[in-house]
Amino acid sequence: MYEPERHMGDNQIVELNDPNLNIISFSAGRRRCMSSKIGSAMTYMLLARLIQGFTWSSVHGEDKIDISESKGDLLMEKPLHAIATPRLAPQIYST
Repeated sequence: MYEPERHMGDNQIVELNDPNLNIISFSAGRRRCMSSKIGSAMTYMLLARLIQGFTWSSVHGEDKIDISESKGDLLMEKPLHAIATPRLAPQIYST
């Protein structure tokens, strides 16, 4: 089971730009990614557009979504499958 708390130590505040370098990411260090903030903003906007534009439901026959992690890597144990049904006017969606 993944336990992100093990990386935090006494520092209980999670930041994208961690000054103590507990978690090394693209937004930390001397040669950090200059576009990490715009990348994060674009990711949030994409997620918001997906949530706004579609009605989401689980695949038929699956009542519960399993979000457990794989033991050998950082992927999910079972792939997440969902059905996206457009809920806005058809001309909103590009073809």
